Amino acid sequence: MAGQTSPEFGPTLIAALPDTKKEGVRKRELVDAMSRLLATDRIHVGKTNQTLKGKKCLLPGRREGG
Repeated sequence: MAGQTSPEFGPTLIAALPDTKKEGVRKRELVDAMSRLLATDRIHVGKTNQTLKGKKCLLPGRREGG
């Protein structure tokens, strides 16, 4: 998963969407929501594939084996 200053950071990408802007949702609110989802195992950090070059991403649910 990208760091908070990365253009690939999830909340940054979502905050840039037209519907998100239209609704007035701020990046900070998205960061807070993502943190709550991570803390309650609703989402977890995983990889796009199992190779060494797999990029980190957010996946639904609890991490397997975790």
